[in-house]
Amino acid sequence: MVQNNPEGPVCQSCGKPTNKQDDLGTNDDGSRNSEYCNFCFQKGKFTYPDIKLDALAGQDVKFLMHYS
Repeated sequence: MVQNNPEGPVCQSCGKPTNKQDDLGTNDDGSRNSEYCNFCFQKGKFTYPDIKLDALAGQDVKFLMHYS
């Protein structure tokens, strides 16, 4: 289930807002995954399965700077 906050649903992995269908990741059958964003989850798999927390935080900062 997608966690909701005042701004809307967010990715359960990185926290990116997933307000639009295009923001959602994809399952292995091509359907949209409502728990994870398109940066974290594609074709039924995590895009960076071995990423460490500090590296994930660095990715989040880059994302926030890009979309702010």
